[in-house]
Amino acid sequence: MDFYNLIKKLPYSEIEKIVRSKINQLEIKSNISNKGIDYIGFDLDYNPRDYHLNEKTLKLNLDIRNIHIGYINRGIQINYGIALDDRGVASNDGKYYYVDDDSYIYDFCKYIKGKNVKDEYQLFDYILKFIRNYFGIIRNNDREEMHQMICKEDRVYLDPVNIHKFSDFYKKGNAMCTEIALMAENILSMFDFSTYYVVGNIRIGDEKDEFHAYNLIKFKEKETNDEMNGIIDFSSYTDVFNINYEKIGEKPYIVFFDEINKEFLNKMLYEEESITYEDYDFVMLDNLVEIKYDRDREYYISDNFDLEKVFEKKKM
Repeated sequence: MDFYNLIKKLPYSEIEKIVRSKINQLEIKSNISNKGIDYIGFDLDYNPRDYHLNEKTLKLNLDIRNIHIGYINRGIQINYGIALDDRGVASNDGKYYYVDDDSYIYDFCKYIKGKNVKDEYQLFDYILKFIRNYFGIIRNNDREEMHQMICKEDRVYLDPVNIHKFSDFYKKGNAMCTEIALMAENILSMFDFSTYYVVGNIRIGDEKDEFHAYNLIKFKEKETNDEMNGIIDFSSYTDVFNINYEKIGEKPYIVFFDEINKEFLNKMLYEEESITYEDYDFVMLDNLVEIKYDRDREYYISDNFDLEKVFEKKKM
């Protein structure tokens, strides 16, 4: 909470200078931690290429950069999906964008300066509110409205110009978990939380598993000084209800476990070890009470994809 306390003391006119200096430090640290890798997600060409698929299993192994440590720099490419046509030709089909903007960090710092934040958990709540306001009300619209294609020689190719940008999502109502977790990652990093951006999977109860981006977080709790290690999910959040079971708010889904270290990350990456906890919401009585459901949330990383269930089949 040290950076929050600094922001509270500063006049608004000095916030931009301090934030820019901190971003520069975070970008240098990120380049070192992530060894200069310039993408997150599917390692797939812009334009279509053929894959020799096993028709019996319909399995496809792709190189995926699943975990990014800390702040996500401008210029990083986020590849959030792929498409497969009827001929077995796969590409990212426009399912990517470049991180081109960090102005939201200045906006958040000015926003949070006006709040009285008592602890980390209240800060997390304000981050969720800010993110939801930034992206707008999420609609079930087609993300492909962002894809800009050109046709050439009877095939469809991506325009090579960097036309897909993170800033394009502002107030559009079509942001999903990759964008939400990215913004959370950078705001949390700004406020000195150790974070990991994860492109993985989620399964809730008996629902089918889905691709899902979320954050791992480490910090020392202000009240107890205990080190906390856990998952924080700002897109598949929890709801808060009143006594009449009317929704009155949201909170990020958070669970804690023993430790986040190299061994833990390797088990997630290479052994598909899952993190499974009860699903829950909240009800506001005299104070906030957790409602536990008879279903689990399972977070994990898988590098095998069932094309029949997961890939979008589409003619190019």
